Amino acid sequence: EGNIITTNIALKRLAKLGAETGCEGIIIGMLQSGMEPNVVSYTTAIGACATEPKNPSLAYEWLTRMRSRNVKPNFKTYNTALSACLDGKLENTVIASKIATEMLTDIEEELTGGIKGPAEMYSE
Repeated sequence: EGNIITTNIALKRLAKLGAETGCEGIIIGMLQSGMEPNVVSYTTAIGACATEPKNPSLAYEWLTRMRSRNVKPNFKTYNTALSACLDGKLENTVIASKIATEMLTDIEEELTGGIKGPAEMYSE
């Protein structure tokens, strides 16, 4: 039991070890306890996929999961997901291309619709 900060710290420790299943377990536990994972939580879980051996398919799955929970990836999330694809395999280059395309779509939406979220607090 804990708050989002302590939970994210636990996620970070597992991610550094490449413990993808452990990260998934923590996020499932968060959801079951009513704690909503944030962009840091998901980015950290994606980070576990960027350790050796890399797992770009799971990194992309985490991007899909976070969007399904209405959590928007940021530049760090995308960079982390793309780093999971850097293993020289053609099939992982295809996944990286999908991630980059989604990133560019998000950037375009922000440019045309304005940045949403915490930046709005500082615009007044």
